[in-house]
Amino acid sequence: MESRIARGTDHARCQEVIITESVKGTGGEKDPVRKVIQVWAKDGSLIAARDSWDIQSSYEDWERWQWTLNT
Repeated sequence: MESRIARGTDHARCQEVIITESVKGTGGEKDPVRKVIQVWAKDGSLIAARDSWDIQSSYEDWERWQWTLNT
């Protein structure tokens, strides 16, 4: 197997975004109440979303993702 060396970041920029946290779900078994975090551009377009139900098996990953948004 050929080894490859990562080049690193080719481009980065700092940009203002809007981060929302909301509660979603009806509380049923197939739709539990959970936290949803969304990242929006100032023009109103959705950039990213994270639903805690989607990663319920990886609570540690969820906590790490929330922490990076808050720093």
